[in-house]
Amino acid sequence: MNILTAKGIQIIDLLESYNIKPVSLTQETAWFLSPFREETKPSFKLNLRKNRWVDFGHITYKPDKVIFSNGDIIDLIMILEKVPINEALELLEKKQIPFLLCRQNLKISKEPGKIEIYHLNELKIKILKDYLIKRKIDLDIAKMYVQETHYFIDSRRYFAIAFKNDMGGYELRNERFKGGSSPKYFTTVPGQDPAGLNIFEGFFDFLSFATYFPHIYLENTSVILNSLACLKNFLPQLVKYERVNIFLDNDEPGRNCTWRIQEIKPCSIDHMPLIYPDYKDFNEFLMMK
Repeated sequence: MNILTAKGIQIIDLLESYNIKPVSLTQETAWFLSPFREETKPSFKLNLRKNRWVDFGHITYKPDKVIFSNGDIIDLIMILEKVPINEALELLEKKQIPFLLCRQNLKISKEPGKIEIYHLNELKIKILKDYLIKRKIDLDIAKMYVQETHYFIDSRRYFAIAFKNDMGGYELRNERFKGGSSPKYFTTVPGQDPAGLNIFEGFFDFLSFATYFPHIYLENTSVILNSLACLKNFLPQLVKYERVNIFLDNDEPGRNCTWRIQEIKPCSIDHMPLIYPDYKDFNEFLMMK
């Protein structure tokens, strides 16, 4: 492994390979208990965007300044393993760290603001789990359908909950961000009864339904539109279902889409006035329970 490739590996993934996990994590920064010594308060800071670390617990005093230990991934493994640079590169190659981000292979879009996903994993980051808990979603159910993703927008790294659609795009959510990667499309979750269908606008409503009705949510096929604009793509498939349950938002766009569905399937049941007539959507209803 050469130096350029090594520097493309994310330090947070290297630390994960040593089972060293962040104490706190934001979009830009992760704090760890120092991997160099025993401590109870985190002093090891990782800049996720620059992929560089600083150890505030290791200080060198000079006549005119104070210097904290810092460096890149190569410096880190040289200190951790007490080896020279050539052996450090060999160790990094042998580790075969999953989800490598090699900068020379990373294709950052030239389109401003376009989302580029490079890392998908099972849900691990505490701040994302806490966000699901805050919205009253059962974590065991959520883990069946969502993943943790790290992605770039204009070469800056972020992370979010990811929900995949049928065309390979992803809906992305965290407490501060709502968006998605292309292509935009609906998501189908097969059920035990091929004749029954549940329709949701967003995946948080689907997860809310699954949390609120844990024993019946798998009976019917569920379609999560991910956007009301995707309804037109799904409407031709309505004819193959005998029973249709609608769980769209309690607003004018949601009601208009409900009427379109009922025009094709007059026997469809709109559950909004039955379950959450006083709330914007199923998730808001669940959060207030």
